[in-house]
Parts: sequence; C-alpha cells; structure tokens
Amino acid sequence: MLLSQCIDLIIILLFLSFVSVSSIESMEQMTIELKEPETDDTKDVYNGFIYLNHSSIIQINLNNSIEELSFIIFQVHSHLYKVTMYRNKFQSDTYEYGTNIGLYSKIAENDVFYIKNMNNDIDLKLYLAIQGYKKQDPVPGGCNMESHVPVSTDLVIQEFSDYLYVDIAPAQNPQEPNCLNPSQVSVKVYLMYMPERNFDADVYFESIKSMMNLPSIEKNGVIVPAMSKMMQMRRIVGLYPGTGMVFVAVAKAGADGYALYVPAQTYGCSPFSNDGCELIKDLLSCVLCALLLFVGLFLCYLRHRFFKIELFTFGFTSGFVLTYIFISYLVVTDRTAVVAASALSGLFFGSMWLMFWWVYGIPIIALLLTSLNLGFLMASLFYYVIPDDLYFREDLNYWLIFALIVLVCAIIMISATFEANILACAILGGYAVIYPIDYYIGSNLKYILINTMRRATVPNFKSATLVLNYQYKDLVLTLLWASLTVTSFAYQYYTNYGRPPFPPPPRGIRARPPSFARLSARDPGTCDERTPLLS
Repeated sequence: MLLSQCIDLIIILLFLSFVSVSSIESMEQMTIELKEPETDDTKDVYNGFIYLNHSSIIQINLNNSIEELSFIIFQVHSHLYKVTMYRNKFQSDTYEYGTNIGLYSKIAENDVFYIKNMNNDIDLKLYLAIQGYKKQDPVPGGCNMESHVPVSTDLVIQEFSDYLYVDIAPAQNPQEPNCLNPSQVSVKVYLMYMPERNFDADVYFESIKSMMNLPSIEKNGVIVPAMSKMMQMRRIVGLYPGTGMVFVAVAKAGADGYALYVPAQTYGCSPFSNDGCELIKDLLSCVLCALLLFVGLFLCYLRHRFFKIELFTFGFTSGFVLTYIFISYLVVTDRTAVVAASALSGLFFGSMWLMFWWVYGIPIIALLLTSLNLGFLMASLFYYVIPDDLYFREDLNYWLIFALIVLVCAIIMISATFEANILACAILGGYAVIYPIDYYIGSNLKYILINTMRRATVPNFKSATLVLNYQYKDLVLTLLWASLTVTSFAYQYYTNYGRPPFPPPPRGIRARPPSFARLSARDPGTCDERTPLLS
C-alpha cells in the first residue's frame, strides 16, 4: 500500500515538473455555500456535479454559515479516471489521488481545496459531496497510522484474482483525541452491489449517491464482518468481476455521534480492456464452456437413449473437477495447463467408468456417480444461498456439512433408480445449459460452482465474506433452469415409460445354452408334471 502511494506521488511530481504552464488551462474558481442538511438523518451540507476539462485545475472556496459545524469531509468521485485533490498547498500530507477520495478539514482553518484533472484529452464529470459534523461526532480515519495524510477518510481496496481486501483507518473518539483506545469507536462496513455488467457513468454516480447517508446505507447495504478479531480494520470479500461493488464505513461513538468514511467503488476488473472483466480468457476454456451447452441439452432430453454417453459424461465431469482441485491446490501454474490436464484426466475417468459398467452392469452403482454429482451441485447451491456465517469459515465445519449434503442426496436418489436418474440428469443438464449463457450475459449463477472451487483451491478464500448477489439476469436464468428441469423430466419419463429402466451391459448378453433351446422348442401339449426338466 505504501509502495502504491509513493508511485502515485512520483507520478504527480513528474507531471508538475515536466508539463509546462502553457499546457495547463487557466485555473478555474468556484465558491461553495455550505447549508444545513435537509433532514436530521443526513450529514450533507453540499452535493453536486462539476465538469473539469483535461489537464486543468479548479480552486474551490468554502463559505460556511453553520454555527455548530466542527469539521467537514470533502469528497470527490470520478468514474474510471483518477483525479488529484489537495488542500491549500500540494505536499505529501495534503493530497489524495484516485477515483473516490476525500480530505478532512476543520472549519476553523478555512482551507481552500484544489482538484486537478491530469488525464490528457479526457474531460471529466465529477460528483462533489461535503459532509459536515459536530464536536460529538467521531473523526473517520482520525487514528490513522499508515496513510500519508494525517486523517485518512478513504477506504483502501486491494484486489486479487478471487477476493479483495478493504482496509479502514481507525476512527478517532471525540472524547479521546490521543487515540489511546480507538476500539471505543465501532466501525461497520457496508457493501452494495451495482447492476451486473453495467459500466455506465450515470449508474455509477447513482450508486455512490445511494451510499452517502446512513438511512440509505442501512437500507441498500449489507454489513461485512471483520476478517478476524485481531484485524478489525480489514474486510475480505469474494470478488465477482464485472459486478460493481460500493463500500462505505460508518463510525459510531456515544449515543448519537456517527460519521461516514468516503464510499469506495470497484468493478473487480478493468473495463478499459476487452477481456478485462472476462473470467474465461483462454481458448480451451472457451471451447469447453461452449460444449457444455450442448452436453446439457443432451442430458436433459436424450439421456436414456444414449445411456453409455451419460456414464462417460459424468465420469469425465468428476475426473475433471477432482483433478482441477488437486492440481490448483498443490501447484501454482498457468490456468490453460491446469484445464488441459484436467480434461485429459476427465477422459480417463470417463473411460474407466464406462468400462466398469461394461464389466459389471449394476444399475445402482452406475447411478451412484450421477447422484454424487447432483449432491455436489446441491451442496454448492446451499452455501451460495445461505447468509454468510463465521461458523462456516472453519474448514472442518464447511466440508463436513458439504459432505453430508452430498451423501444425503446420493442416498435419496438411490431409493428410486429410474426416476432419480432422470431427475438428476434434468437438474444437472439444466444447470449445464445456463452455465455458458451466464458467462455470456454476465450474471452470477456460475459462482454456485466457482465459489466451491475457490474454497477448495484458494488458501485465503475461507475468510472471504460471500454476499448473495441475485439480480434480474439471475432470476431469468433461474426460471430457464427450472423450465428445463421440469420439461426434460416430463419428456424423458413419459417417452421411456414401460421400457427397461437401464439397458443391459454388453457382457451381460449371452447366447442361450443348447439345452435351453431344445426345452423351449418342445410342444407344451406333450409335457406334464412327470416330464423331466433335463433330457
């Protein structure tokens, strides 16, 4: 974090050193009149939009007429492109650089603020918000010990491939300015999801505005628990690339005192690049994902007519998943290589399972693997739907319950082999159909399985908070999944009614013994109870 801040500072200093004065437009000025909040539930003394041209700077003066105001938090929000903000004079402890930034200021100091757009050829629309606080309110980030500014009101987001960190500077208790016991101020972090795969600037600003006052934060947001008792100022959240997330922290002290940190937003990816928000980036994974659509349709409607292909499919799936988890957990390597090795292992597992049926031909054993696959999906769905709980962050608790759900599904399905096999294929086939569609339209039902794979292969993922993100696209895919399940079950049940539930294995077909053939050829009229069975 300190390294990134040093890099930002170097970039700004280089810009100020090498850009000539003539290349920067004349400085604009504006004066903001601070007014009383419209309601008692808000702290806003000003909010509005401004437009800032490229390579330009604006000076903002404040005119305060609110007597009880003690300090303010001046916020600037920009969509995608970073801006620089500083107070009075640009130096290391007075500036912030980013897309969601804010500065603390005491009213008595009459600070002047400057906002600079250092992006070439890009004019920006900025949302400004000033929140005013009284003496009994805590100072957000007032007990900061890491950031370069004395009072750090920003949330710092560190993104990884599967999760992200949200770090908060401790708040200062107004009754204890020396920060000897910052734990007296409680800090809660809220999360709100933005519409899936929507990178529009207007949606971005509306999302930020909906997390700017306490009532709307409590209405729209979900509380994110601390990472651990020893790390109360850090949150870890599962990442859904392409789905925007807005975080905000609320500091409370005493009965009525509270203050808001500057909201922070991330898409979990880079919308600038074509594949920056795509989970599937290699050709092999794209091909397998596309084939999954046709495999799902086959399982839904043609499973019984091609029983051996069904056996091979579930053998391949089981081998692929187990190998992927095993390799990813033990070795850090290229994803394409892991997928290729898992596919080869899946071919081997599918062939061996088909060979097992060819040799033994036991329907219950053949159904067992299908039931275990369904149990795996149901256990993953269970953890995807239920609210996040600290109890499940322990590996023993998580995997014991996971295994229990898998075994219960398998036992229930084995009790009725024919109907259970059709139902399992209908559910699994329906999910296989919506899985590639989910990738294409950018919804989040694919994370039913992906989160389980992350839990098995990513060491720190067990500490991540997983908040159910169910939106309109997810509802449409859920209805499609349910429709495929119902129609395919009805179709296969009625088209195969009265037929043998399972075809005989090739090794089970034997030529009739000659004696049996001769016995069958006898005239029934010449046989009585004294006729020997063998002749």
